[in-house]
Amino acid sequence: MRSVHRCGVVAALVALSATAAHAQDSTTIPLTDAEKLYGLSLIWKEADYNFPLFANVPELDWDSAYRAFVPQVLEAETTVEYYQVLIRFAALLQDGHTQVLMPSWVFQQHVFDQPKILVTPAEGRPIVWNVEEPLASRIPVGSEILAVDGTPAEEYLEREVYPLMGGHSDLFKRSFAMTGWYPNGIGFLWGPSGSQVALTVRTPDGDERTVTATRDFFSRRSRWVRDFPQNDALEFRWLDDDIACVALNTFGDRALEERFDSIAPELHRASGVIIDVRRNSGGSSGIPRRITARHLTNDTLTGARWRTRISNAAHRAWGRWETEYEPFYNGNAWHEAEPVLVIPDTSLPKLNVPIVVLIGRNTGSAAEDFLVWLGGMENVTVVGEPTAGSTGQPLFIDLPGGGSVRILSKHDTYPDGREFLGVGVQPDVFVARTVEDVIDERDAMLERALEVLRDRLR
Repeated sequence: MRSVHRCGVVAALVALSATAAHAQDSTTIPLTDAEKLYGLSLIWKEADYNFPLFANVPELDWDSAYRAFVPQVLEAETTVEYYQVLIRFAALLQDGHTQVLMPSWVFQQHVFDQPKILVTPAEGRPIVWNVEEPLASRIPVGSEILAVDGTPAEEYLEREVYPLMGGHSDLFKRSFAMTGWYPNGIGFLWGPSGSQVALTVRTPDGDERTVTATRDFFSRRSRWVRDFPQNDALEFRWLDDDIACVALNTFGDRALEERFDSIAPELHRASGVIIDVRRNSGGSSGIPRRITARHLTNDTLTGARWRTRISNAAHRAWGRWETEYEPFYNGNAWHEAEPVLVIPDTSLPKLNVPIVVLIGRNTGSAAEDFLVWLGGMENVTVVGEPTAGSTGQPLFIDLPGGGSVRILSKHDTYPDGREFLGVGVQPDVFVARTVEDVIDERDAMLERALEVLRDRLR
């Protein structure tokens, strides 16, 4: 036995609620005991060979955990229950790019649902930031959720939600736990579709009440109290004092590079530039690398250093007796890669003005790789909250019953070895979100970014 040592969610929910009526019915084929064991064993085996962050969970004995979950998967009566067990198993690895994903039919049939209420952490508390109009008189925007089905909110999160989630920065974990993850049905207010949940709330006026709400997000056609922000891949606008603001909301769209090229001539007229990646949960790191090389720097920039585990069967066999090969025997042999560099395109003019990059709890994966490169630029100041703390290359594997698992296959750090997985990239200027910000729809981070830029322009 061996003890061993990464706002798109809201947009997806809104889109799904508009198409719920068209979801196709499908029936599940019960899994045999052999299939249940095979799926669990696949996760155990692939993580055992490939997962690079066992050192981050030193209390976890992966082999013992596997044996403990064998009876749990066998006892699961439905495919959904089986996948819920697998989700808990993979979550033991505490990594944001390592998760079990429910089969697509769970998504199509809306097996899980939540009331038409959206919650965000502010000042450490779960605060309602949007709600359907029929509920708004009883649970107005700015209300704090005190308890779920009689269980205090924090206790409910610790007991029912966090054990299903991988590792991220604390702020992202709280935010994602409150917003929810569909189709896995993980979240503060999620549960079986059509079921009811009793929410004890404190309104902005200080009144405490318990409201029973139905988990019918996808079948409801009621209006939201607030409109949702635009979520185009790239958004460009001018602010006061000739300051340009560019929101890059994804790095999963190759057209983003061409669109950035098209606005670059206008950006060169700006006194300062704000690049907003608060809603950017990632994509391909090649996109921000090329944007940076073409438009942001004339210097070579060093990106994240990474390493991945390697296996050699003969070396592993020899490692039982030979010290030279012992890392292979212990599963602790590594390929250490050189950091990915940004090599500037010196044929193009660069933005030689103060730049503020806005980051937040939902900034993740390739967007965090982007921040590591920008960390080497003297004209860049980072403002906002710590990021999601999750990047890396996941290995995708199909599981019995139509679902899948993704398992992190490489470990990224800053070039000097500092960690940002699980803790997030830290801002130069931290801005906390207050309850008043939520109620007033105030963008305190953008306001602070403008202050930073104006100070640098003086």
